[in-house]
Amino acid sequence: MGSEAELYAIRAEDEFLLAEKDMLISTDAKAKIALGIPIGKTFFYLEFSN
Repeated sequence: MGSEAELYAIRAEDEFLLAEKDMLISTDAKAKIALGIPIGKTFFYLEFSN
């Protein structure tokens, strides 16, 4: 198991990856259609809450 600092770095990388995907899904109509998400739905609030 890694050090505490390594675990925090991994978590930060994971959160950044999820934020990128939230942005993509929030702004790309084709992605929303492919995933069955209503066009007006966004996920920006998830990033502002952290």
